[in-house]
Amino acid sequence: MAESVAAVSQSAMPAIVLGAVTLVVTVGSYVWLAAALSRVFFRSGVDRWRAWVPVLNVAEILRLGRISPWLVVLLFVPLADLFGVCLLILAVHRVNRAFSRGAGMTVLAVFLPPVWASVLAWSRSTDVSPSFAPNSVAPDAVAKSPFDTRPTQAAVQGTQPPPVPPGGPSPSSGLAARSPRPAPAWEPPPLVTTPAYGRSPAADRWGTVQRPQWQPPEAQQPELRPWVPPEPQQPWTPGPPVTQQQWTSVAPDAQRPWAPKPLSPAATAVIVEPSDELDETAPRTAPPLSVPAEPPTDTGTVVIPRSAPLIERPDDDETIVVVRRRPRWHLTTDFGAAHELTGGRVVVGRRPEGDERGVQYLALEDDTKTLSKQHAFFLLDGDEWTVADLASTNGTVLVDEAGVEHPVDPGTPARVGARVLLGELGVVLKRVIG
Repeated sequence: MAESVAAVSQSAMPAIVLGAVTLVVTVGSYVWLAAALSRVFFRSGVDRWRAWVPVLNVAEILRLGRISPWLVVLLFVPLADLFGVCLLILAVHRVNRAFSRGAGMTVLAVFLPPVWASVLAWSRSTDVSPSFAPNSVAPDAVAKSPFDTRPTQAAVQGTQPPPVPPGGPSPSSGLAARSPRPAPAWEPPPLVTTPAYGRSPAADRWGTVQRPQWQPPEAQQPELRPWVPPEPQQPWTPGPPVTQQQWTSVAPDAQRPWAPKPLSPAATAVIVEPSDELDETAPRTAPPLSVPAEPPTDTGTVVIPRSAPLIERPDDDETIVVVRRRPRWHLTTDFGAAHELTGGRVVVGRRPEGDERGVQYLALEDDTKTLSKQHAFFLLDGDEWTVADLASTNGTVLVDEAGVEHPVDPGTPARVGARVLLGELGVVLKRVIG
């Protein structure tokens, strides 16, 4: 009996050892995969703990690949699990494209998932481009985030400082010594059309260069002089009204060629008494015409009538200054929440974070739970707004007046229409004057 038990235990020993080794390898592989996925989720703006929950981590991979996470149930349905595996491979391929990886990484994910997740989690490559769910990365993160939209030296061409003379380094030479950063997929245009200044250390990560701040002129110390009281002046007293003015001749009459010549004196009129007998021999002549008297050449005094109105300047005769108020913009959500836009560059999302000067980070309340932490970037260009999707998880859609939806490609600016869909949250930009 003892020999039979020993024989059975000896024959089952290889199976027990093989089962123990398989269990250790399985648990170790899952811990390895979960740790790598937690890092990938952190760089994608997703909570780390989701990578450690079975089934939920697969659903998060589908969601990052812009596929409904509820389709994970297909993996547990016979015959439909093949379609679920195809969807999972497609989602993994989209995640690889977000990390600037090709189809080779997709093949690696199919055969060696822990190795694939480790390459994405701890990769230090500099050719990574943003593609989805850009969120802030912790300052102590060692790996380069694929969603960092800070510009590189190539992204700010035309704004480099002049070459450094041999005499010494320029104040901004510390920037050139830094390691190059990846160029963003889209760089918003500057707010003004004037030539950009040289790049300064305060250049923000949205592709625009900070203009130099206005500095008030240095106040000069005024020269101190002793105060001298002004001399007293006689009070003004109104004089009598002017009614006439004497005009004198500037030049004698002989020196005035423009004076009219006097007319010859009129002939003396002859009055003929009527008589009964007419002298037939007397010639019949017409009486001379009366000539008007010579007008006076020197008028002497000029009299101004008292009834002439005096032109007086009214007391309120002054220019009225019209103050034109600057138009304001409000962003209104479908839930009725209105947010005032304080600047021309706005980053909206669930919890946007940043310290860029001149950029407003606007947090929106989203009951639909489809808004990313940093979802879209709005830019005011004159009187029109443009929106650029910051590679959010659920994307950005423009809705025109007819209700037609136009998806916005990540990193590509587009003119804002009647309505903007941030995931499933609709917002409207309204202009308020006053």
